[in-house]
Amino acid sequence: MQKAAIQVRDDYQGVWPDHMAALEKLTGIGPYTAAAIASIAFNEPVPAIDGNAFRVFARLFKIDADIAQPKTRKVFFELGLQLIDPARPGDFNQAIMDLGSSYMSAKNFDSEHSPVKQFNAAYADGTEEFYPVKTKAPKPKPITYFALAVKSPAGYLWEQRPADGLLANFWTMPLYALTDFVNDPDADWTIAEMIAATEQRLLTDYGVKATLTKLAGRPVTHVYTHQKWTVTVLTAEVTEQDLTRGTWRPKTALAADPQPKIQEKIWAKI
Repeated sequence: MQKAAIQVRDDYQGVWPDHMAALEKLTGIGPYTAAAIASIAFNEPVPAIDGNAFRVFARLFKIDADIAQPKTRKVFFELGLQLIDPARPGDFNQAIMDLGSSYMSAKNFDSEHSPVKQFNAAYADGTEEFYPVKTKAPKPKPITYFALAVKSPAGYLWEQRPADGLLANFWTMPLYALTDFVNDPDADWTIAEMIAATEQRLLTDYGVKATLTKLAGRPVTHVYTHQKWTVTVLTAEVTEQDLTRGTWRPKTALAADPQPKIQEKIWAKI
């Protein structure tokens, strides 16, 4: 909120913006908070959509849109615009908050005694527990990688990723997924066998002959939306060799290359 306060001081002459659109531009203030401030403090008729509003509106109108999807917020916001009392928008939003945290709470709800019981479509047919609809995000798929920190007098082996796919156009060390070698998930490969297979791929793909050594300590990990990477770093020092792919780059020259977070973690490891 300190950053927001500085913005108010510098951009709004110390006066808080009095409408939702401007409030959302302040650092740390999202749509819900902006609507709550605008309606309660400045009487702007905009609905404050949070978990309580999702629950109340979804049950009253049996809305089956998935609230886990960002686009669904607009559905509820548009409904709220139709329902909100233009004369008392702050009271309306606070009433929805109170309903959602009491009579229409996520658990132990008591719609039988709710002041909006007669308007509750989900209560009428006994389906309240199914609203709002929210799908669970799938757990990120675990993927094991090897990162090859291969160093020559000319620098590290370095390459730009393809223009599509995860990490598109970023620069990294060579990265190999375990599945590049082990097609059978039940195969019982030793770490030595996997390293040997990686050395062969390094020679085949880059033209570099090296003896790789597993870096001591825990692997590097990073979670993407749908994947969880566990990266074992393999190191080697070699003489400068002609490459069939990638380039040798001094570490001092790498800062200009865009690098993903996982590569930053690998640098910190070595």
